[in-house]
Amino acid sequence: TVEPTEPAEPTATPTVEPTEPAEPTATPTLVSTVAPQVYALRVWMSNEAPRQFTNVTIFGQLTHGEMGVPGATMEAAWQFDTGTTYCVGNTEVNGVASCARNVGSATPGKPVQVRVSVFYAGMVFESAIQFVPR
Repeated sequence: TVEPTEPAEPTATPTVEPTEPAEPTATPTLVSTVAPQVYALRVWMSNEAPRQFTNVTIFGQLTHGEMGVPGATMEAAWQFDTGTTYCVGNTEVNGVASCARNVGSATPGKPVQVRVSVFYAGMVFESAIQFVPR
């Protein structure tokens, strides 16, 4: 058989007295934050004042931080008086792609705009450049 027992006497709740903060014992660690690396597109061409019926090469370089991005697709849209033509190139390990067109009978003195788009991992990077045939 189990005999009932008397309830225990309540005990006092312990109190914690505040103390002075401890002196640091270790040298704090410097935590640096690194800015996120960004993509950049740089565009240039082989000749900004080509003669009629000569080739011009457009270059595009896609970088992430300071590293070239290989495997991106570059499309250049050449906007001539007679219409728009396109050329395509793919970036190499240094992030540079190129493609070329003959400027044909482009009007001397009239700027030709070239819109450059680079496609990579679902993103599109755009820039424009122009040349003036002579």
